[in-house]
Amino acid sequence: TEAVKTRDTVLVLDASGSMSEKPVTVLKEAAKIFCSGVLNASGNRVAIVVYSSTVERTLDFTSDLDSLNSTIDSIWAYGGTNIGAALDSASSMLSSSDADAKNIVLMTDGLPQSGFYKESGRYSSSDISTYYRYANYVYEQCSELKQSYNIYTLGFFHGLYGKELQFGHKFLNDIQNKGYYEVTDASKLKFIFGELAEDITKEDYPIIVVHGMMGGKLYDGNDLV
Repeated sequence: TEAVKTRDTVLVLDASGSMSEKPVTVLKEAAKIFCSGVLNASGNRVAIVVYSSTVERTLDFTSDLDSLNSTIDSIWAYGGTNIGAALDSASSMLSSSDADAKNIVLMTDGLPQSGFYKESGRYSSSDISTYYRYANYVYEQCSELKQSYNIYTLGFFHGLYGKELQFGHKFLNDIQNKGYYEVTDASKLKFIFGELAEDITKEDYPIIVVHGMMGGKLYDGNDLV
């Protein structure tokens, strides 16, 4: 009998102030669907990192759905968006994992706007003012993380428009190596988290179709375009 492949997945959730009210309520429901879906497959554990201006709370790897749901229920939204700190926390958790596959699922509703930064790098002020500095740090950070971990990104862009939205597409697609997902309508978030859970638990670790870019699925408002 073939041994069960083990997977450890860190679910990294944005709890910044722009997630307050309906977005964070929907996020909690969607995150629970994700955890339940992943744990339905053998050999899986999930950890949680909740971040705003800093890492607000963490839960180490577990297959106990009640513990995961309790951590998710404790989320409340305030502060900024420190993606770099959140990824550092996720990397630290995975560094002690001996799973066959190690995954990071990064969810954000905005652009990196606090934490460490780099003036020079992949992005410049012509891409986006101010935020490019934080994006440069995260891009470099993820370039290293991709060597050891599978990174999935999910943009819940319910409040971004114009140039910021365009940069959000580019940034989250740049830092992933397994899949970029995007949704603007809160009603679609649960579906996307469910689809993410299915992709992560597929056997033999297939190549994942990148959603929202390169011909994948892109949700805009209520329509699949």
